[in-house]
Amino acid sequence: MNEGNSKALPLILGILFILGMGVGGYYLGKTIDTQAYEEEKAKNPVVDLSSQVKKYTNDDLGISFDYPGDWGILEYEPKDDELIESFDATLVTVTSPNGSQFIYTNQTMTKALAGYTERCDSNDPNGNEGDNKKCIFIGSGDTDFARYETDDPNISPGWNIAELGDVKSNPDLYLFSPADSFQYYVAKESDLTVLDKIMGSVTRQ
Repeated sequence: MNEGNSKALPLILGILFILGMGVGGYYLGKTIDTQAYEEEKAKNPVVDLSSQVKKYTNDDLGISFDYPGDWGILEYEPKDDELIESFDATLVTVTSPNGSQFIYTNQTMTKALAGYTERCDSNDPNGNEGDNKKCIFIGSGDTDFARYETDDPNISPGWNIAELGDVKSNPDLYLFSPADSFQYYVAKESDLTVLDKIMGSVTRQ
């Protein structure tokens, strides 16, 4: 190796080292930024029903609500043997890409369910008194709702929805109606915020 080449070699190696640091730093920075973004996104899931939002309306059932455009919707009438003590039933399910479901059931009961006391009281959100459930109250426009965890194995993990009723003895009482009811099935926890958004958009006609 001649003297000129031996002097040039450290210079070439230095340039390559600097370039390597630059390229490596660029990709390392991209990786760090991506990780930070994903971590922040997981802590603060974006919920935007205004993007490609769709509206479900059923004049016969007297109900409408908004739901995300990338969620699927299905309306059907189950067979008689799929429901207990009921007939003429209609189910509407809205399903997320993750498998979570917003479930609306409308059915005519063959007989009243005596002693049905699943209820929420906005004055007793922790369910410390009597038959009150521990409830989370959902802000809405025309109708007020509250949700409480259900022990229904068909939608576990899931929630029942109680609706503010016209109860003269307690105007802050929310009741669950098996004949005209809403439920959530939560396959992914981040979907719960969207389910509340759908619930909050429900209007009665």
